[in-house]
Amino acid sequence: MTNGDNIRRALESADANGQFGPVLAFTLFFPHFLDVTTTDAVRNAMPELGAVAAEESLTEFIVRRGEVIDAMVGRTLQLPPVLAAPGVAWLLLDSADPDQRTIVTVVRRPQSPDEVPGLDHWRVLAVGAPVEPEDIDL
Repeated sequence: MTNGDNIRRALESADANGQFGPVLAFTLFFPHFLDVTTTDAVRNAMPELGAVAAEESLTEFIVRRGEVIDAMVGRTLQLPPVLAAPGVAWLLLDSADPDQRTIVTVVRRPQSPDEVPGLDHWRVLAVGAPVEPEDIDL
């Protein structure tokens, strides 16, 4: 997922399949880790990282920024997400090299306020290996 067309198609597909929230959370999370120059208008339109990342993961995402970038860049978002359990979804970021595939774990946090319409309280919890539902404090 490296351009606007891929993001638009991913969101349209997710919306059509009732999986908009987890995919929207990731598509709003991903740009926070791109090292590109954006216009002020784009930067101002993006929600804060805390609006799309699980609160307990914010520090780790910042500390491990380079690893998070490496795990996402050059991969393609595959749909639909896998619903691992109620309130837990896994998104596959596919790569030509099967050893380079990444799983993004997204969780639904009803207690977290939504700043973005359509997010439905979904937040990115982890990037890398999948987090098993029994290891998540829901």
